[in-house]
Amino acid sequence: MKYIFPLLFVLAFVIPAHAAINPDIILCERYDMHMEILTDANGEEVWSCVNETTSCPIDEVNNGSCDGVALEPLRCRVQDEEVETSIESCCEGFTPYWDESNGQSICIDPMRETGWMRFSPLAYRLFVVILVAVGASAAYWIFAKLKK
Repeated sequence: MKYIFPLLFVLAFVIPAHAAINPDIILCERYDMHMEILTDANGEEVWSCVNETTSCPIDEVNNGSCDGVALEPLRCRVQDEEVETSIESCCEGFTPYWDESNGQSICIDPMRETGWMRFSPLAYRLFVVILVAVGASAAYWIFAKLKK
């Protein structure tokens, strides 16, 4: 019985942890570039978005320009497309939802999605914790009865 609470703690808080995704990498990808560390004229390392013809410091790209030319605004994302909410948004009628299976937010149509747990990862975790607690209690009760 003394091991149930540490197990519940692990299930509720440790397992759902995910690595953070760098939004600058996604920003470069949205502009058909990739991120590299380049060396400028002063010998300083600069994070840059790079493709075959252009390299732009990430600070410029974050400010909406590249080599002094304004970049097109990012298009909005639609159903089931990944969205990095710090740099882009879902189109009207869609809402970002953090998908635990791949650790990235996706745009969903809330009117089409009906699963209550899909909208509340906390509710899902509580459901799992309660289910494990009931199962563990039932197993403990059964083993206690068998010992008598």
